[in-house]
Amino acid sequence: METDATLPSQPRQQLLALQRVYGRPQHFSEGETGAEKADNNFRTLRILTALMVAATHCLWVIYGFEPDEKDVVLNVLMQASHCGICIFFGLSGYLITQSLMTRPDFLHFTISRILRLCPLVIFSALLMGFVAGPFFSTASFADYYGDWRLWAYVPLNAVTYSDLALPGLFETAPAGSEINVSLWTLKYEVMGYIGLAMLAAAGLLTRRFLWVIGLIAIGFFCYVSYFTTLRAEIAFMQHGLRFGFAFLIGALLYGYRDIMPLNIWGVLSFTGLAIVTNSTPYMEPFRIIALTYAALWIGTKPISSLLYIKPAGDYSYGIFVFHWPIAQMVLQLNPGISYGDLLLYVMPMTFGLAVLSWNLIERPVLESRPLVTDYLRQKFAAIYPLAEPGIDFGRRGLDVMSSYHENEAVGRPPRPLEPLGDGARQNSASDPLSSRENELDLPPSLRPQASGYVRRVK
Repeated sequence: METDATLPSQPRQQLLALQRVYGRPQHFSEGETGAEKADNNFRTLRILTALMVAATHCLWVIYGFEPDEKDVVLNVLMQASHCGICIFFGLSGYLITQSLMTRPDFLHFTISRILRLCPLVIFSALLMGFVAGPFFSTASFADYYGDWRLWAYVPLNAVTYSDLALPGLFETAPAGSEINVSLWTLKYEVMGYIGLAMLAAAGLLTRRFLWVIGLIAIGFFCYVSYFTTLRAEIAFMQHGLRFGFAFLIGALLYGYRDIMPLNIWGVLSFTGLAIVTNSTPYMEPFRIIALTYAALWIGTKPISSLLYIKPAGDYSYGIFVFHWPIAQMVLQLNPGISYGDLLLYVMPMTFGLAVLSWNLIERPVLESRPLVTDYLRQKFAAIYPLAEPGIDFGRRGLDVMSSYHENEAVGRPPRPLEPLGDGARQNSASDPLSSRENELDLPPSLRPQASGYVRRVK
């Protein structure tokens, strides 16, 4: 019988064998991944991008959605908002793919996405619809609270992320009666989440298949963009393809991060391609690739080497959600206000409200994820197999190695072991190493196996 000192040798050999097949994974401690890792700039980058989108949206609030085409500066500034949104989608594709591949738990993934998006949208809808709205509406209180649109506003916002009109609110504003125009992009974000989850469930979220999916998606983007008129005729296709392409580039850059490392030479190369194609029909895809790559390069850099800023919270979502209604209200109170003055009002008010929402709503809700996930897992495990601990989706297409490194933090068992050949697992009582399995600080799948069972790698 092996001694305690020699027991870990076989699991270590299995670990090295898996590394040879799958490659050595990147982890938070190794400086490659993670918006949640302290030493990176993802949080700062998201906040700055949200502020850029808020600043450009203030132009829309003043001048409406169709500015004078002869005003070149104004049109360039408004295009910056599209660039900011593409950066958001590129970052999201990278980070959500990372989250899904390092923790392939369907229930946890779903709960995390719901708790990140919905609570603040519901709160902002309640705040705007029932608190601020009546005081800025031209309708009387009786007519305002008696209108069905008010009572449908909150649930429809939470479910469809569509910006609906409220009775008598902002009807004469240059941008129309838009209460919160920023919400319309969230539906495309949710589509990206669903698409990644479906790929993982089908076992396709792996390096073996991801490049094929990327080629198909890029081919579809090019075909629809350059050989059809669908994007000009259907607004959903126009925006969905743009944001979906940015999301896809982020996902591909994470999936092949060892082949395409993020560095300054890549930033300069993609930026050069974007500049060269700027006046051609192929400007959009190269611009999105350059923006996404540069944003990820900045985001993964250590804080001390670049921006020297470490925000206490992730205020970007609050800035994104609150800036538009605040700008609309400021404009209604100050008709004819200049763009610079509007920014002086909107930016500090939006940032302050975002800080409050992070500390009072977003962070407490996000901290409740383990409790909510465990409760639902226990509640529905009998009727919903994917809620059972240890039954994750798409295990074929996910990084097997992550279960070894993340097992203790995640607290879920790995997938069952498969027999080699026709052998059957021996009784644990006859296994000389089984009595010592619980003494090893290793996941069950990588503990010593004297019965001929190992994790099958293909």
